[in-house]
Amino acid sequence: MFSRITTSVSMRSAHLFFWVRSRKPVWLYAVNGKSRRAKKKNPTALSVVQQRIVTDLGRDGIAVAHLDEFFPARGLLENFQQYVADGRARAETRTHKSFLKNLWDAVPLVDFGNPFFVLALDDAILATVNEYMGLWSYFFYLTLNVTTPVLEGSEAVQSQRWHGDPEDRKMCKVFLYLTDVDEGSGPFTYVRGSQSGGRWRHLFREQSPRGIMPPERPIKEIVPSTDIMTCTGKAGTIIFCDTSGYHRGGYATKKERIMLTMGYCSGASPYPMRVRFSELLREQREYRALSPAARHALTFAPGHTTSYFFRKIKPRFKYGA
Repeated sequence: MFSRITTSVSMRSAHLFFWVRSRKPVWLYAVNGKSRRAKKKNPTALSVVQQRIVTDLGRDGIAVAHLDEFFPARGLLENFQQYVADGRARAETRTHKSFLKNLWDAVPLVDFGNPFFVLALDDAILATVNEYMGLWSYFFYLTLNVTTPVLEGSEAVQSQRWHGDPEDRKMCKVFLYLTDVDEGSGPFTYVRGSQSGGRWRHLFREQSPRGIMPPERPIKEIVPSTDIMTCTGKAGTIIFCDTSGYHRGGYATKKERIMLTMGYCSGASPYPMRVRFSELLREQREYRALSPAARHALTFAPGHTTSYFFRKIKPRFKYGA
C-alpha cells in the first residue's frame, strides 16, 4: 500500500515538474535565458535555403529540402549510403519498436569517426535549427534505422500512430532519407501547424510527460488534407520538423526505409541525452575546430538528467512510445 501511495505521489510530482518546465515564461526566460543570450551575441548569416527552412518551420512546424542544397558538390549522400551498405548486415531490433532495425545501439557511442555525428554538428544544419529554436540548442539524439515492411492491413503501433514527442516544448528533429521513400515505405507524415503556437496545436491536450497522443480518426475528421503533409521523396531528402507537433511514420508495407534522425532540444528538456560520447572527444582535433555553437550543443545541459522524477516515470512512460 505504501509503495503504491509513493508511486502515485511520484507520478503527480513528475507531471507537475514537466508541466512547469514547459510553460512559456519558464521555458523562455528562466531556463533558456543563457542559451538565448548566447545566440543573440553570436548572430549567424543564413543562406537562402536556410532562411526558407526557418520560415517554413515557424509557420508549419516542418520544412523539406535536399542534402545537396545544403552541401552542393560534396557527394555526401553517396558516402552516407556506402556507410549504410557496409553496416546494413549488423542492423537488428534494439528497442521496443519491433518494426525498426537499428544500425547502432539504442544509445550510441558517437565520435568524429561517425560521419553522421559530424553532419549533426555541421554549422549549416545547426545554424538552421538554432534560428528556429531562437537559442543555442543541445544535441541529444542520433539514430540510424531500417524500417521493415509489415503486412498490409496490420494495426499501426507506437510511432506509426499519431503522436507528439514529449522531450521539450519546442524542439527540432532532422530526418535524412537514405533510400527513396514512397507511400509504401513508411513516409514521415506531419500535421502542418501542430507545433507549439501553431494553428492546430489546440486540438489535443498535452499529457506531460507523455507528449500528445491524439486518436486516429479525429485528425482526419478535423484537419483538412492540405495540412496533412506526407513526406515522400528521393534519397537525400532532408526534413526539419518540430516533433512536439502531431506526426507519425514508419508504416511500411512494400519496401524498407532507411532514415537518419538527429535531435535537438533546449536546456528545459528533463529527458536524458540519448547519445554517449567518447571520453577522448574533447581532446580530438575535430572538437577543437568546432564552432562555439557546436561545442555548446555537446554540453550536457543541466535539465538533461536522469532525475528522480524521470527514473520513477520511465517504467510507465517508455521513451519514444
